[in-house]
Amino acid sequence: MAVTPTVLETWGITVEQLHQDALVSDMNRHPMFCDMQNMMESMLFGKEPENLLDDGSGQSGMGMYCLTNGDKMNGAGLILQGDLMQQIGEIVGGDFYILSSSCHEVLVIPESMGMDVKELSAMVYSRSTRQKYPQKTAYPIASSIMTAKKPSWKMQRNVYPVLKKKRQKQKLQRRVFMIALEKRNSRAKRRKQRKLWRRP
Repeated sequence: MAVTPTVLETWGITVEQLHQDALVSDMNRHPMFCDMQNMMESMLFGKEPENLLDDGSGQSGMGMYCLTNGDKMNGAGLILQGDLMQQIGEIVGGDFYILSSSCHEVLVIPESMGMDVKELSAMVYSRSTRQKYPQKTAYPIASSIMTAKKPSWKMQRNVYPVLKKKRQKQKLQRRVFMIALEKRNSRAKRRKQRKLWRRP
């Protein structure tokens, strides 16, 4: 359901109130922060993955984590929860990267793993552009990863030169297409006018 200004007026609430209600609703859906290896094992063997938010343990065999909700549906919005980001930072022992996976979950990689940020960003971009409908899926966040740093734990977006060039190329291609379309429409308009002038 699309929440338009008309809907907000009908409900009698503001955008700010809607945002706060959405945050509360997300937290009521049982956030889950799991070790990626444990999550994969649970998918293979049908066991419930261990939620690190419950016991605070941050031991990981892969150095990668998954953040979602209990339903494992539409859980990526949990990255907007400031207190949750702080709790995750305490679990993993410091700053961390957030990689978009889908609208259902995100991947969390501690900065202490020493992974190359440019490669991570390129990996996310490459995966997103292979989607069947990239403009409707991961495209808005395809060219970057996000970083959560203490003490605020606010999301910071990272865009790197190699990806900037790809975005610039895409913009140029769209511009060339629009110019060609305008020229074609202009020629069609002139032909139509000439036909009108030639009529007796």
